[in-house]
Formats: sequence, structure tokens, C-alpha cells
Amino acid sequence: MTPVQVDLIRQHEPRLAYRSAGRLFLDAGEVPAPGFRLRQPALARTLERLASDGVADFYHGEIARRIARDMKRHGGFITVTSGAGR
Repeated sequence: MTPVQVDLIRQHEPRLAYRSAGRLFLDAGEVPAPGFRLRQPALARTLERLASDGVADFYHGEIARRIARDMKRHGGFITVTSGAGR
């Protein structure tokens, strides 16, 4: 993490602390120090899937369904529609 990234996390830490995004950007619940190596294995798996399965998976495939499920669980507004935009 660069000092700028750490500063941004510090600014948003009160909201991150009680949201699921906190586990992605906080280090054991704390603002990380500059130089902290941020690892996001779920993001890496998603990017690998996009590389192997193509962008259609993001809009119509498993990635789309996972995003829609997460949105539903957290009060978001993105849903999957069958056949739309194909």
C-alpha cells in the first residue's frame, strides 16, 4: 500500500470497519501501514476466470450471478436478467 492508499483507507475507516469491504482493505481490522502488501485472492480468481472464460461471464455467466447474489444480500440494486443485452 502506498501512503496515498493508506490515507484514503484511513479517511474511510469508520465505514469500512462495519462493512464487508473492511475485510478487504483493513489489516486485522486496522488501517494498514504504508508498504503493506494487499492480497485479494477472490479478485485474482475473478480476473483469472475472466481471462479464461471471457467477458460474457461478467455480464451473463457465473460472475454475473455471484455479483447479483452479493448485491441482494447487501441491499444492492444489480440483478441478472435472462437474455438481456445478448
